[in-house]
Amino acid sequence: MRAWLFGLVFLAGCLPVAVLRDPEPVRGVAFSVGGSLFPSLSPGSQYPVWALPYVALAQGDGRWEWNLSLQWSLRLGGKVALAEGFSLDGGLSLWPSGEGQRAFSADLGLLLGGGGWYLSPRGHLALDWDGNLGLAPQLSLGYRGEGWLLEVGYGPFSPYLAFGLRFQSVP
Repeated sequence: MRAWLFGLVFLAGCLPVAVLRDPEPVRGVAFSVGGSLFPSLSPGSQYPVWALPYVALAQGDGRWEWNLSLQWSLRLGGKVALAEGFSLDGGLSLWPSGEGQRAFSADLGLLLGGGGWYLSPRGHLALDWDGNLGLAPQLSLGYRGEGWLLEVGYGPFSPYLAFGLRFQSVP
């Protein structure tokens, strides 16, 4: 049991984080559920591909949005539209970790897109309990259909494929 818990704590700082957010801030309330697939981060694992669930809640007025998501870490973020198809998105994450592992991280990225497609370059800055900082880039390419999102990306440490269903109420 301890080895399993240690492994989960170690992976808290190593797993890909899907963006699954298109450039336009939501108008009303949106709920997303989905997951990511990524190659095993453990050499010799009997499972070559791992899956990680994703849930998110967002609320906005079409110009500004706040969002809360859970994909291994709990992330509270915000998004502001800078122009049509162009937004700034950032957030703070709390990682389930132990001493010496990543405890907090911040990410900041751009969301660019149109016609359903989006591209998101972003950076992640992580801080562990000992005060050490780490920086990791991420690049995501996605498509938003009617009620769903599909995304491929690389980063912070691994390639991934993510899919989400979005349910939205518009005022």
